[in-house]
Amino acid sequence: MLGYDLDRCHLAVIAWADSENEVAQLERLADADLRACGATIYSATT
Repeated sequence: MLGYDLDRCHLAVIAWADSENEVAQLERLADADLRACGATIYSATT
């Protein structure tokens, strides 16, 4: 799960993937999209 803080609102992104490659791709896409909206990451993938 990725955690982000977007203008004092917490948002979590939960996704299922079949491979480590898919996990990495989902992380990059979610990170890029949310950072483009001004979010900063506050927790690592667990």
